[in-house]
Amino acid sequence: MGEEPIITLKDLYHQRVRWYRANVENLSKYFIPMVKAPIPFSRKTSWLSFLMVQFLAFLSSPLFITYFGKIKKLSNGPLKFVIISLGVVGYAWLMTVCGIVASVKHLTSSTFEWKPSTRSNV
Repeated sequence: MGEEPIITLKDLYHQRVRWYRANVENLSKYFIPMVKAPIPFSRKTSWLSFLMVQFLAFLSSPLFITYFGKIKKLSNGPLKFVIISLGVVGYAWLMTVCGIVASVKHLTSSTFEWKPSTRSNV
């Protein structure tokens, strides 16, 4: 059966904004009921962490250093090493930007337009 991954950065951006907008809507709609719910604190923090991760993804950028050896081993030279490293760090920053855009769209009540993505069968 396989996967159909998104193949362009633009499509990834639109997909993540769409997904994160749903997170922002859930956060705004269910935050107070979740805080008041008679469930364990660990479940509440897990839910909140899941919905907030896109805003804090950039904080994981320095962690790329822990993969330095693996990235160096996978890359066939300095250029590929730089490209992979920038990709790892850039992805975290892109997710944060998508979270901010989704929040602004929600706060301004912007309508959401679904855009079909270019996909590749893998």
